[in-house]
Amino acid sequence: MRTSKTVLLVLLGMTEISLSLSKTLGATERSSFTLGSEQKVLVDQKGAASSLSSGSNDVEVTKAINQGVHGLVADQEIARAQRFYNEKKFTKAQTHFSLAIELLLKHHQPDLVTLASCYHQLGQTNKHLQVFDLAAENYSKALVIYKKLNRADDIVKGYKNIAMSHNKLGNYVIALDHALRSVDLIKKQNDAESEAQITLLTAVIYRNIGDYQTSLEYIKQAEFLYKSINSIAHLAEVDNQTGLIYTKLKQFDNARYFYQKTTELSIDKVKPETRAAAYREIGVIDYQAGNFQNALNMLEIAASIYAELELQERLAHSQLLIGITSQKLSDIPLALEYLKNAKQLAEQVDNKPWQAKALIKIADIELDTRPKLSAELLTTALKLTQDYDSLEDQIEIYRLLAHIQKTQGNHAQALAYTELKYDLSMALVAIQESSNVTREKVILESYKMERDIHLLQEKAMLDSLMLDKKSDEIALVSQAHKIAELELSKKTASNILLSVLLGCCLLCVLFVYRSFTHAKKLNSKLDRLAKIDPLTKCYNRRMLFECLEECFGDARHSSQHCIVLADIDSFKSINDTHGHKKGDEVLVNVAEILQGLLEAKNCLIRFGGEEFCIVLPNTNIEQALLAAEDMRKSINNHDFNGVRVTCSFGIAVLEDSITTKDEFIDRADKALYVSKNKGKNRVTVWSSNLSEH
Repeated sequence: MRTSKTVLLVLLGMTEISLSLSKTLGATERSSFTLGSEQKVLVDQKGAASSLSSGSNDVEVTKAINQGVHGLVADQEIARAQRFYNEKKFTKAQTHFSLAIELLLKHHQPDLVTLASCYHQLGQTNKHLQVFDLAAENYSKALVIYKKLNRADDIVKGYKNIAMSHNKLGNYVIALDHALRSVDLIKKQNDAESEAQITLLTAVIYRNIGDYQTSLEYIKQAEFLYKSINSIAHLAEVDNQTGLIYTKLKQFDNARYFYQKTTELSIDKVKPETRAAAYREIGVIDYQAGNFQNALNMLEIAASIYAELELQERLAHSQLLIGITSQKLSDIPLALEYLKNAKQLAEQVDNKPWQAKALIKIADIELDTRPKLSAELLTTALKLTQDYDSLEDQIEIYRLLAHIQKTQGNHAQALAYTELKYDLSMALVAIQESSNVTREKVILESYKMERDIHLLQEKAMLDSLMLDKKSDEIALVSQAHKIAELELSKKTASNILLSVLLGCCLLCVLFVYRSFTHAKKLNSKLDRLAKIDPLTKCYNRRMLFECLEECFGDARHSSQHCIVLADIDSFKSINDTHGHKKGDEVLVNVAEILQGLLEAKNCLIRFGGEEFCIVLPNTNIEQALLAAEDMRKSINNHDFNGVRVTCSFGIAVLEDSITTKDEFIDRADKALYVSKNKGKNRVTVWSSNLSEH
């Protein structure tokens, strides 16, 4: 009797839940959910009640009914999510797929096929939203389930999708690993189109790694497979990918040949975005060759196709290229029109690199006629570059800013921008050299992956041959003695061969190990050089934020942390009076004095020009003040070969009210400013009453 009452109460409760859920839907959905799903809930609940009321306790009955309702609501969420996905409303689809997965996981024994499908579709939705880290995560969850269910087709699809996501993220080793696994599995399924798609993806990954020869080999395999099924549209994609490789190799004539093959195909046989990409790349090649008018024609065709397809991000890129090309043709009004359109489109799709590049180009055009506007545009572009960390764009911005300041007679500011440009250029060279080393390591890793797969294939073949061999031995048992003698001779030869092969393998392993060790040492040296100021041999600004990161990580503990800014007084007059060579000697001597007074835990950074920054972790304000006074006196009393040199200092302590590193540095800078204004050659500690200075 008690169990029956419990069932009735739960049924009433679940009916109320289904009614409340229906209120969140539109009028049509509300009617279908209330009249259709609610009745199904009641039918299932009655069935559950009749099957559980005999010999079941209240907890078991309630649990069974809740699981049934979770499954029904999950089905509703999946249907909604799929509808939003088909309508290309991917943000809403993402929300409902996530809710469906949450409901499925609440079930004691969820339907694994449905759960895996939800993870896969959520990954697809993440891909359309260009959130590739989440896409890779959800594809991986789906793959785990598909492996458990031994669903071969879905396993291949899972590896391919994970490879695609990690390729977009720049994780090329992981991407290549999954792509090669997918290629190995798909060959067993006799599906030429799927094999061609995965093979082409593998070629793209090899191209991104920089292994162009291997990339071309995979492209040829993909081309053969697409020809076998007469897929013209996909062959055009193959031609474009081939053209991209030749562009990377700077073989522009070969690249143009493959792009033109795409443009010459019938419009109805090629995807519009594939044709647009071919026209765009031909335009880029013509621009590089100085054929600006032809480049403009090609880019305008590409832009018109992207506009028809409403591919805003690619349209923004094409219009940016048209603006740059129009500037070369001296058609300034047209250049400004397209650059402004490109900026607006880039803002709409939140593409900060295209926004920044458009602003830089507009500023370049307005440089001499409207320098104030150019400076404002460049400042905005500089803020954007900090989000995607492009040293090339930052170098160009500082070059233009230096030009503006120089033409306006602000030579000190122009020099400061030029020094920033120089520092960034040196950092860029170091990063490029490091990237080359990393690329070689990735290529080496890719060869290892392919070798491992080939070894597994050979092992499987050898196992098959061993089975055949045993069958032959049984059939030829009458000739056992003769076979034994032959086997003995064969084993002797095999042992000799294996010994030789083992020696070769050991030599190869030694070579690879030594190469890897050398590359690792070189990479470490390059990383260290990228953080060292070449003149003073102390750290540069790249290291400053790493030092401050440790302070902020420990900022909520009992230890105090301080920062000191030191600026050589009247350094410009030293350069003007004694020359820049003497100025460099003063910088080196000051750095040596400061370094000699610091402990190992402290960081000395050349902050810029004649300014130094000292990070003092685990140091209270009294200790920092004593340290700064020692530095000031040491510099004041030092003999700089007849040159009078003093320094001003500003100190700030890391307090709970400081939330950013820039705010921390700014306080020390304000204290330094006070030291300068009060006669120089002194130490000032930041306090709240300094903010008015």
